[in-house]
Amino acid sequence: MKSKRATLLVCAGLLAGAVALQASPALAAADAPAAPKIETLVIGKVKVGDSVTQAAATEGRTNKLNRVSEAMDTQFRAALGGSRKFKLIAGSDLGEIMNQHKTDALKSKADPNAPVVGEMTAAKYVVVPTIDDFQDDAQKLDQGGNGDMSARKIRISVVVTIYNINTGEVFETVNTQVSDRKATGDNPDVHETGDSKDEMLLTLTKKAAEDSANRVVDVFFPAKVISKIDKTVQINRGDGTSIAVGQIWDVFAQGEEIKDPDTGEVLGKQEVPAGKVRITAVYPKYSTAEIVEDISVDKGNVLRLHVDKTGAPK
Repeated sequence: MKSKRATLLVCAGLLAGAVALQASPALAAADAPAAPKIETLVIGKVKVGDSVTQAAATEGRTNKLNRVSEAMDTQFRAALGGSRKFKLIAGSDLGEIMNQHKTDALKSKADPNAPVVGEMTAAKYVVVPTIDDFQDDAQKLDQGGNGDMSARKIRISVVVTIYNINTGEVFETVNTQVSDRKATGDNPDVHETGDSKDEMLLTLTKKAAEDSANRVVDVFFPAKVISKIDKTVQINRGDGTSIAVGQIWDVFAQGEEIKDPDTGEVLGKQEVPAGKVRITAVYPKYSTAEIVEDISVDKGNVLRLHVDKTGAPK
């Protein structure tokens, strides 16, 4: 009899606890998984430096420069979106978006059955890419009597400035430069005869856009080790970023914050080399790597693409 009564009391207590938990939003919220941290960015239209524009006009390459800037605008936006780290607002289309937003708001007031238009997501940063160098040159090569050959060299340099919307101050600046050199046959002026399907130029433009976007991602969300099992780690970088199978990445353990003694500005965190990893597989949202040097590789460590003495990635 006592056993039956005790069982009833325990059941009643569990039921009361479940009801209390269900009725307590604070407790439910505490147990709920944290929402992902996603920054909202306004992407400004790609700008071209005045000196770059003038040089292109003088050398008859204005059409090529326009093609690069238009492709960069699209590719940079796509690369940032592909990182899955940001909510993006296209600054170049912001006027049209706001006009449509106001129109929909008026419709919702006039029609009680219309969907309610919410406020636009607040953004803290504006990202503005600027092409500060563009070269597309052909040089005639001496082939020792074997016919005329030329080498086409393209160089694109991009500076991305991140502004704090609230203060108007420059939050961070990142720089990217890409180049390629390729033999082009017996026509030294072949770089002047390309059309809108110029593969070499558009491929390099895409690389410049992707590298610039990845540098922006690194400012807000550095690449990190998200798990470690034996000699294998997973990294929070996936398809659509600069990560690729075979790359070597340096691993760093982070310590205390470093502050400027004069301004108190946080400059970063102390970093200690923890080892090296080699990328073995790239998936849509993460990558896998094998540890090739393990000093103290662990979950939470920061990674950076390894570069050789010339500054080239390996």
